Amino acid sequence: MTASAANNPIIKGSLVSTSNYTWNTADSLGRGASAIVYLGRHNTTGKLVAVKVFHEYVHMGYNEDDRELMLLQKLNHPNVIKLLDIEKLRNLSTEKCVLVLEYCEGSSVHHMLDMPSHFYGLQESEFLRVLTHVSAGIQYLRKENVIHRDIKPGNIMRYITEDGFSIYKLTDFGAARNLDDSESFQSLYGTEEYLHPAIYEKAVLKLPTAQSFDAKVDLWSLGVTFYHTATGQLPFQAYGGRNNRLTMFDIISQKESGVISGVQKSQGGAIEWKSDLPETSPLSSGLKSIIIPLLAGLMEPNEGKMLTYEAMFRIVLNIDKKTTVTVFHYNRCEELVIYVEPSTGLAGLRDEIASLTDIPSAEQILLVGGNLLERVIDPLAPVSSYPENLRTAGVYLFQREMPEVPRLTKPTIHPFPSFLPLGSIDEDARLAHNCAANGELMKRYTERVSNNQHLLMDGLMCLRVFVESRLAETQTCQDFMVQLMNECEYHYDTLFQLVQSMRNSLFQMTNLHLQGRDGTRSDTYAAHPDVQLLDSVLNDTAIQEVFKKARDRIQEIQQYRDMLKKKIDDIKSHASQFSAVCQKEKCSKKVKHHLSQISTIQSRFRRDRSVKHQMTDHDQKIHGFERKKLNEQCDKIKYILTHHCLPHLDNAFKNGLQLCESLTKCLVRVQKIEKNVNSVLNCQKLLTDKLRKQKSMCTSELKSLESGYASCLMTAAASPEHTYQQLVMSSVQPGQSDINIGGLKANQLASAAAFNGQFGLSSNVTDGFQSVSGNARDLEVKLRSIQDVLAKNSQLLSG
Repeated sequence: MTASAANNPIIKGSLVSTSNYTWNTADSLGRGASAIVYLGRHNTTGKLVAVKVFHEYVHMGYNEDDRELMLLQKLNHPNVIKLLDIEKLRNLSTEKCVLVLEYCEGSSVHHMLDMPSHFYGLQESEFLRVLTHVSAGIQYLRKENVIHRDIKPGNIMRYITEDGFSIYKLTDFGAARNLDDSESFQSLYGTEEYLHPAIYEKAVLKLPTAQSFDAKVDLWSLGVTFYHTATGQLPFQAYGGRNNRLTMFDIISQKESGVISGVQKSQGGAIEWKSDLPETSPLSSGLKSIIIPLLAGLMEPNEGKMLTYEAMFRIVLNIDKKTTVTVFHYNRCEELVIYVEPSTGLAGLRDEIASLTDIPSAEQILLVGGNLLERVIDPLAPVSSYPENLRTAGVYLFQREMPEVPRLTKPTIHPFPSFLPLGSIDEDARLAHNCAANGELMKRYTERVSNNQHLLMDGLMCLRVFVESRLAETQTCQDFMVQLMNECEYHYDTLFQLVQSMRNSLFQMTNLHLQGRDGTRSDTYAAHPDVQLLDSVLNDTAIQEVFKKARDRIQEIQQYRDMLKKKIDDIKSHASQFSAVCQKEKCSKKVKHHLSQISTIQSRFRRDRSVKHQMTDHDQKIHGFERKKLNEQCDKIKYILTHHCLPHLDNAFKNGLQLCESLTKCLVRVQKIEKNVNSVLNCQKLLTDKLRKQKSMCTSELKSLESGYASCLMTAAASPEHTYQQLVMSSVQPGQSDINIGGLKANQLASAAAFNGQFGLSSNVTDGFQSVSGNARDLEVKLRSIQDVLAKNSQLLSG
């Protein structure tokens, strides 16, 4: 015999066939209490099938007692195993029949959970498929008035489609029976770890009871099955397993509502009750928050509090319809998967985040690529419309004010099993399997730690870019504000000059009206109401004070901004000293390499167990070498995680939080700058309102002055001593295209002789009127310019 043959013996079985199918008894897919399932093929097409052959002591023929046969013949659903054929064995005198079922190459969920990669539960996406597919299968059975009575991971098969997708199917209907909701049964079936407490009491403990059972017993089994699928372990465990059944019954019958697991870890020890899933479960905290109430409702010993089938179907359907959004919670260094209704808007998403994090909606800062989430998407749009890359990654959650310094939650590192110096081959195979399972858990932790380091660095940059952009926006706003302030101040000066000019005009007209025919003048000018009105404008210092206040505030803002920009630059410089070390040093890749070594050794140990009686001394020696190597690989994985990845994560988290806190403080200061800018804009509005009122007063006063022109000119004609300049000052009327003198426009005075004849003025005075008309137009343009600017400022401020 060659060494190869010794190490890899060929296990030979015998060929068995029916008229259409053939299988080898060595190709066993599974063994149960009533039958063995083999991998077979169709004799013509070669199609793979699963052949269920019942044990000799189990009768299976064409009669009314063949419950499984009768049920399978009528069941037809994607999530229920399909019966392909019923055939008789060849060359046998017996009428024994075999069931030919569709083959599920993905094996059972129980087998999947026994694999090292799924030892602590299925991944979230795969778990959701099990949940929804099994629920759909049970719902179909309910419509057919069928209860399964032996629901467990071993009776859920994984069918893989041509496209590589998983479809989970219920199988093994040997314990199933037709039962309406109003009916009950007393016969006992099922696997004891998944049994309802009432059935466990009668079937396992053999305690006398006349209690009958209804279809609800499957609900408890579903709860245990879903828990097992999510965690890789049974929810209720007594120390010693099936050797301690009384304690097991106490656990499942005495557990309180809301509790979903109870484990006894030592002989006679206390029960450790838990109302949540273990941290080793791959499920996200978002999904856990939904699944835990479902499990608690299913695994409820009080029948009055137990979920109904309809409630379970409704909950599972609701979960299946939900949309997920992945959010990195910076203060907890945790990636959250938020489950929301597809129609939920941003406000609803914030509420869901608040329920998971205890951060009120108003305190949440949700950023995407340095921008607020509400600026990237339509806040009213449903979550289902968000871009796929945004929903799966890229959203960062910060809190505006950190109430206290959060602590980093580190995973519990489970020790690798220790090998005994003189351990058996069987024990070594079991321990190697546990090493591979623990190594898979370490790999998951390493990948998470490495990814979180990257998210801490990326999130910090995202927050910094956001604060910088907000600060830059205040600079842009301030530049625009200064421009408006300059324009407003310029036009105020122009208006001030116009008021002064109007006052001079009023002085001239008042003197002309109040002058007596005897050449004497009156001293009552200062008491004239129009003069007092104009003087109130000229003596009003409020506008200048507002200008000064606004200028001082703008200067303070600029100084504050410069200081804040320097602070942000310092944070940026400090942040550049840190990086995602584990990604840079490819820690996940190293762990995968060591894990592959462990998996190889585990496969060898499993093979050694199958041929342990054929192993030579040389084989035993190699086995010892591999055991030592296995220990070394386990130590290396643990060292990478505990002495490298976790310390670097802790360092990144502490520095990231410090810088994050500094940036959030900077954000608060930026918000103060924005308030100050708004304060200056309010001053701008006050100035605009003030100038608008003064402009209105000036317009009214100009109309009043217009009515006094004619009397001024008539007085001038009767008083030759008045000078040309006085007439000019009394003729200025901004807002008109020509000078109006005694009801005649200047362009109507084409004839100097007629004009001089009427008013007794010289031709030089006529030329003066034309000059005054030009000055009036200039003043009118200035006033209109002021009006336009005020309107523009008013629109900008109101916007």
